[in-house]
Amino acid sequence: MEARTPEEKLQALQEFLSAVPKHKGTERLRMQVTRQMAALKKELEERKKKK
Repeated sequence: MEARTPEEKLQALQEFLSAVPKHKGTERLRMQVTRQMAALKKELEERKKKK
């Protein structure tokens, strides 16, 4: 919530994903987080290409 930049958001999501237990009840949550991480990675790559 406090992360402002995409780099900070990506790091926060990685920490969150490592803390979430892996079982049937959290499959959708983990999937949502991995999708958010992929979108942030794509955004970071596009920013690097523009520079």
